[in-house]
Amino acid sequence: MRRLVAPALALVALPLWACAASDPADPNAFALRWESEHLVLLAGEGVATTAEAEVVMAYGETVFGPIATFLGSARVPHRKVEVLLMCAGADRYVDGAGRIVLHRKPAPQGGYLDGLAHELTHALRYDYWQQHGTWGWPSFGFFEDGFAELVAVTVDPDKPGFPFFGVAEDVVAGYWVTSGQAIPHDILRPRNQELNAPCDHQAYTQRASWFRYVDETYGRTRTLAMAYSPVEVTDAVTGDLVDRSLSELDAEWEEWITARYSAIPNADSLARAYRAWVPESAVCVAGRDY
Repeated sequence: MRRLVAPALALVALPLWACAASDPADPNAFALRWESEHLVLLAGEGVATTAEAEVVMAYGETVFGPIATFLGSARVPHRKVEVLLMCAGADRYVDGAGRIVLHRKPAPQGGYLDGLAHELTHALRYDYWQQHGTWGWPSFGFFEDGFAELVAVTVDPDKPGFPFFGVAEDVVAGYWVTSGQAIPHDILRPRNQELNAPCDHQAYTQRASWFRYVDETYGRTRTLAMAYSPVEVTDAVTGDLVDRSLSELDAEWEEWITARYSAIPNADSLARAYRAWVPESAVCVAGRDY
């Protein structure tokens, strides 16, 4: 989720439409509507085509089941998810009403499908956000986006676009760590809201890989317990769940991802292909950006 919108602020602080004057001011006034088993798609006249909507619905329904299975059926709300299709732009997020907002990315980055599995995971967790007031937790975004990307890459390992651009998760996260460019998690966690957007290439890939380590090392039950914690995840929470502090988990993850990266024969060349998607100006640097 490139932009997490706090429910109480979504419709006030951040506009839903920033790319076309023809977009309606109210999602309920969208002229176009398409519906599938689990999704309702809405768009302004001339913004999206039926062919595009059908592609979004087909992909959304393909990943919905695996996402729901990952989360656990008891946690999945019994209502359809609304998806607002917007014109060209970079943002995709879940708004204050729990609707997915998708701007169309360039075709090589997946168009409307870029970020859809990630945002669908967020949307299916909307009731959890509301129930526990997660927006008051300083480190909430670290865990929320890390978990959502873990789920998205698990259900669609080959998905195009941000943040891995089709390159293996271990290559990308391992590259940041082994090159000394990873943002330390003890800095990223409490400052996630500040660093999320300017450092998004590092932040999104690191958080997802960190959650992958937790999931593969400590198991799905503990991963879900952490992701659905009724209180902010702190050392006390991880201590109860896995008998480790957050800093101990960070150290374990760095050792783990370094070993996995080193075990990939062509990791360096794959990392160079990934970096072709990431301009130098988009990489956050210690001492300058944090």
